[in-house]
Amino acid sequence: MKNRFVLFIVLAAMIFSLVLPTSSVEAAGKTATLVDFFHLPSKGYTVVFAISGDWKDADLKGNTITVDGKTYDLYCNFRDGSHISCTMSHGLSQFAGDTAYFSFGGQSFNYAVPVKIICYGYTFYTVSTGGSVWFYTVENFEEAYEYINYTWPDETFVPGPGVQCYTGELDFWLSWEYIGDIYEEDYDGPPMG
Repeated sequence: MKNRFVLFIVLAAMIFSLVLPTSSVEAAGKTATLVDFFHLPSKGYTVVFAISGDWKDADLKGNTITVDGKTYDLYCNFRDGSHISCTMSHGLSQFAGDTAYFSFGGQSFNYAVPVKIICYGYTFYTVSTGGSVWFYTVENFEEAYEYINYTWPDETFVPGPGVQCYTGELDFWLSWEYIGDIYEEDYDGPPMG
């Protein structure tokens, strides 16, 4: 009997906490929409909200995610004037496919926990002083980049596409492919600037 009473109190408090803040946020003219929840190897699990209205830095604090009955803090930042991005300190990969419940800006959202992306390597582009574009797949970015700078010092890392996660199997610690010459008319590789 005592356990049921405690459970009733906890459920009532949760329902009350979800309903009360929502009305105050809507009255203040602020809205949020959960637009994406994903895993980035470099940042971990990330959730993105589209926002409208007058959001302040104070609105970034006190937001949470609950999965499997455990609640974790969200660490949020403005991405631009219309989006807020939040990360969490706790890994969620063991809950992939389960429903995550977000309390954000006084509103409630739910979304399935995505599968964790595991990088087996990295990909990036370089361009030589002569205009040759190369696409690299590497196991360890720092070691490979040091090797490339030593072996082919006329190649420059291309920041546009950046370093991307490679999720496939690697045959070698470093492999490369010629993409084309940026000075040729028929060049159809990524932009180099």
